Amino acid sequence: MRWILRPLSLDLRGLAALRVLLGVLVMLDALIRSSDLIAHYGDSGVLPRSVLLTEFSNPYHFSLLFLSGQPLWVGLCLLVYGCAGLALALGWRTWWSTLVAWVLMLSFHNRNPVVLNAGDVYFRVLLCWGLFLPLAARCSLDRARSLVGFKPTANLSEQEVLTGGSVGLVLQVVLLYVCTAALKTSTEWWPEGTAVWYAITWEQFTTPLGDWLQSFPELLKWLTWGVYGVEWVGPLLLLCPFWHVWLRTIGVLLLISLHLGLILTMELGFFPWICIAVLLSLFPKEIWDWLSSRNWLRQVPAENLVLYYDQDCGFCRRMVGVLREFVLFGRAEIRPIQADPVVHALFDNEAPSSWVVQQGEHYAFAGEGLWLVLQQSPWSAWSTRFLSEVKTLALLESLYAWVVRHRPQLGRSTAWIGSRPFPPKAVPNQYLSTVALVLVVLVVGYNLRYSFFKEVPLPSSVKTLFAALRLDQYWNMFSPQPSKDDGWFVMEGELRDGTPIDVYQLQPGEVSFEKPDDPSAYYPNQRWRKYLMNLWLKKYKDYRLHYGRYLCRQWNSGETERERKLTAFRIHFMLERPGLPGQPAKPTEKRTIWRHECFKKEG
Repeated sequence: MRWILRPLSLDLRGLAALRVLLGVLVMLDALIRSSDLIAHYGDSGVLPRSVLLTEFSNPYHFSLLFLSGQPLWVGLCLLVYGCAGLALALGWRTWWSTLVAWVLMLSFHNRNPVVLNAGDVYFRVLLCWGLFLPLAARCSLDRARSLVGFKPTANLSEQEVLTGGSVGLVLQVVLLYVCTAALKTSTEWWPEGTAVWYAITWEQFTTPLGDWLQSFPELLKWLTWGVYGVEWVGPLLLLCPFWHVWLRTIGVLLLISLHLGLILTMELGFFPWICIAVLLSLFPKEIWDWLSSRNWLRQVPAENLVLYYDQDCGFCRRMVGVLREFVLFGRAEIRPIQADPVVHALFDNEAPSSWVVQQGEHYAFAGEGLWLVLQQSPWSAWSTRFLSEVKTLALLESLYAWVVRHRPQLGRSTAWIGSRPFPPKAVPNQYLSTVALVLVVLVVGYNLRYSFFKEVPLPSSVKTLFAALRLDQYWNMFSPQPSKDDGWFVMEGELRDGTPIDVYQLQPGEVSFEKPDDPSAYYPNQRWRKYLMNLWLKKYKDYRLHYGRYLCRQWNSGETERERKLTAFRIHFMLERPGLPGQPAKPTEKRTIWRHECFKKEG
């Protein structure tokens, strides 16, 4: 029976890779958002809190940024958000760091929904599933700071887990591709095969490779059918219980290749990287076994490696745990020196060494012990063959001597790592698993309803729950067909003294309606691109007033002379619609989407 459910299980090493990548992406997300801290999240930005809460906010949305719109508070939230990402990547207090990162991510998403894309939705959903997964069970500081029960043979034999969280993560990935394929109902996907052509002629997103591919319309037709087919076939291969290893691996590689193609041809922010991160965690156990194979890494067996530490030295205990977890990948046993009379006697004779490394009948101390660890490590085992042993040992002895001299200071600076009595569990407690299984049912039903059974009513209680947890999701990327509205903005303004001004560029002088040399570089970053392209859409027209007020504040706050104040401007969208392959594009249209007067009285 277990073989049928095996496609819903996950390898602990894959979950460790997912944890590291999600943590890194959280840090990058915090860094990118910090560049628009005031513009996107401050009260003087494009969407003040008073406007959001009275006109646009969902009453069930929660955000810590609702408490204040001051730059100091927003910056503090961003700092904590980035630190939570770092803690998640390192696997330090993993469940709590995941929770903090998720709550703060929801806070930023709910504070300004106009700058969000499908990648943001997928990101927050994956972090939510991370609360129900054993992300710290391998290669984490939580394991490194726990020294009890770590015999390699006992702790590395069971690598796959089947829990409510693993079921949820696998089905979430499957739903992403199945639902987006089901929503691609236009003839551009099938049978015409022109969808990829339209996607890469969307110049705001296209890379140089995408521009080059426009010269091969027949190839793009096959790529369209290939993308459409992979989105249907890939998820089926992920769930197939027959020939699980081969079919699952093929499915993962097909889907990763799809996202690599997106990265090379279009600028889509974090979305393809997030998809690749979660797909890596879906590789079956046998692939991870092959990747960690001692023969493949050209290393000698490490199961008989024992690291002895001085139990009176907290820093020594922590560093031995870190070495075992991050350098040896858990393939070593740890024991206190004082627990073995023979090793204790050797240790006393080798002062001031603080550890002993044993392999078989051989005992190594100080820098020699580090050399032995490097020879066993997957990171450096291959390179030690090319290093001079004499010179490397001399360098490691110097490094070890420096550590011994500064051990008190190093002990204080690493005290935050702490310790814990037992290693993280590979299977979450039954309460978390039960909650995860309930969410699995709700998430599957939610996706099926919005993608396949739109006429079926959704209970209001489910809508409320999904809005509060931000599990609401609708995978309509390039669906039912890629957008054909391309173009750029021109913001034509006038100062009080009659001087014309390019409001978008904040430059006095006549505006240019000519097409930018590189439309994809026209926006400061992906968030601004998404925000402005949303303003072009009719459903976001009510946000244009507040963007206009932001532009007035942005110019007038820096001008002290009355005659140099911005008085009025117009926002034009230069609309381009590409023709079919081999046909000329339609003439550019100037659409004026907003007229704004900076000193017009409200109400």
